[in-house]
Amino acid sequence: MLGRKILMHGLSMRGCFYRVWGDGDRKVIPNVSHEVLRKMASVSPDASAKFEEIITPMMEIQPAALGYPDGANQSGYYIGDEKIKKKDIEAITKMMEARGISPENTRLRKLTTSNRLADENSDVFEILQASAERDAEPLFLGELTMGEKRRARIYLRRGDHSEEMSKICAELTLACKVAATDEQKTALSQLVDSFLTGDYDIFRSAQKTWVTDKNPRVEYCMGFLFGYRDAHGVRAEWQAVAGIYHSGETEKMRRLFDKSAEFILLASVSSTVWDATNITIDDDGKRHGVKNMVYGNRMNLNSSPNRPCYYIHPSEVETYMTYAHRVRFVTTAIYELIGHGTGKLLSETVTGKFKFGHANPLISPVTVNYYTYLQIGIEGLRALRSFKVDEQTWGSDHDQAQFTILKHLHQNTHNLFQITHDAQNGTLHIRLDRSKILSYGKPSLGRTLCKLHIWRSTANIETCRFFYGGLSAVDGEYKVRRKIVAGNIEPKWKFVQGSTFLGEDGGVEVREYEGSNIGIVRSFWERERGV
Repeated sequence: MLGRKILMHGLSMRGCFYRVWGDGDRKVIPNVSHEVLRKMASVSPDASAKFEEIITPMMEIQPAALGYPDGANQSGYYIGDEKIKKKDIEAITKMMEARGISPENTRLRKLTTSNRLADENSDVFEILQASAERDAEPLFLGELTMGEKRRARIYLRRGDHSEEMSKICAELTLACKVAATDEQKTALSQLVDSFLTGDYDIFRSAQKTWVTDKNPRVEYCMGFLFGYRDAHGVRAEWQAVAGIYHSGETEKMRRLFDKSAEFILLASVSSTVWDATNITIDDDGKRHGVKNMVYGNRMNLNSSPNRPCYYIHPSEVETYMTYAHRVRFVTTAIYELIGHGTGKLLSETVTGKFKFGHANPLISPVTVNYYTYLQIGIEGLRALRSFKVDEQTWGSDHDQAQFTILKHLHQNTHNLFQITHDAQNGTLHIRLDRSKILSYGKPSLGRTLCKLHIWRSTANIETCRFFYGGLSAVDGEYKVRRKIVAGNIEPKWKFVQGSTFLGEDGGVEVREYEGSNIGIVRSFWERERGV
């Protein structure tokens, strides 16, 4: 049992590539004692040397979540022995913007007075930029006034994650040699230049080239892409995915959207293994293109019979599980493949001329699926796990939106949803009145989405914030429901991912592994050693 706990913790850490779960942004804490971990570390001199340094922060409950660094939150983007204040982050980010330095592939470090760059009269901050190339000396960017008197000196230092970025550049250089199209060769070489130098403008150019390469047999997406896990919302974590085109399944997607494709997910390097990815390339008000990827073998796991159904009434569990995969497939396709960027497609180009059938709107003969709406309710309840009570903030924008949709439908659809809970027994169930889906549910969602779209399009920030803030507030009975959700600990996914190896004859071997803990260990061991 002890060995299994150790193995589970190790695989969990490798699976989310950080000390914090990608799903909910909560800290991963070992379920074993200090003594057991110390014994594990003793097998390696290097591990033993580092053990005493890391054991206390590893085992402490706080900081338990991601956010601006303080007693309750931590961040891998704002590091150093001295805490970095929010106002400092804001000031330095503005300086970077003025100098044309993109924040996505950077971290911020505050130096102590013992550092040779620091002095007693000013604070010193280093912007750490991810790149294979290292700077022998940092570049001085200038000074800022922090508060009324305190000055701050700002430096830019390239070479953050240099070892990893160098390996990535080496692999991408090899990939250039076997690229199937000119667009692939150009995009890959641009990625190499960007990851080598840290220049994010070159990365944007690579994205513009990449999006023009339609329907490749092997697809990829990588880089510092999304700022979801940065409290300030501007710095991005590394994400990379590779997939193999699935011609049979792709036909399903084409019926929904002619620019979509389904892939067999080969490998994903990210804190979360997504069901799908949408990348929309916009620049200076111009849309350069869109790519949509749905990962079929990842989505298949949504129908796993071992998944807990905490919020489904016992009388509906069996039927719900029968339709769970289909519901997730349709909703993901609509959200990722059609939802992103639809506003750009449905537009009036010049007065009286539209990109869609304005005079003859389509009337769908398809009845809204009962379990699709039920899934909306389930996801809305599950989203409560990422709400931070002490700060009254959400740890995930996606979870906040899902809860907001549920709360709106619950309050404005004449009991479309019925939510019951038993705080003493820790049970929480949601049920749906099938007869009210088309009469109340769909019209209510339509009115709300129309309001949000108009406020967003007209930059009516205050009205939108007041409306959305009220809906996303966890108040009343939702406080009790949040406690129940927080107590329903769902097992975290562990994914075993394939590897590719280049043979002596130039051929590529795709290697898969058994779906077990041992399979995951073997996949990491072989992948990192190239054997």
